[in-house]
Amino acid sequence: MVMNARHSKASPRWGTPTEWIEMARLALGGRIERDPMSEPAFNATVRAERIWTEQDDGLSQSWACETMLINPAGGLVVQAWRKLVAEHELGGIGKAVWFGFSVEQLSILADEQRHPFDYSL
Repeated sequence: MVMNARHSKASPRWGTPTEWIEMARLALGGRIERDPMSEPAFNATVRAERIWTEQDDGLSQSWACETMLINPAGGLVVQAWRKLVAEHELGGIGKAVWFGFSVEQLSILADEQRHPFDYSL
């Protein structure tokens, strides 16, 4: 079976365009404190104060922060969404910008208790 890496963890390497990062930084008040699914090469542009790489297993880390940018890794969209929503609702995350790699994420998250449409887009 051939898998589409865009929809699997086979290739989690998708950088976020620089102009989008700058818009996120503006929306977050100029500071990106956390990027829980990143790597050093991408953080050269994001400039988050703290990142977690695939080896760090960002899903097992506390995401507590005031500002977060996240472009979730393939195959981990639902888990990342659930963690973001749970930590935000408990007051652990102030503001976050979520970058969905495709419109299909809206469908993937359709059955979640909280959906991206429940928040500002």
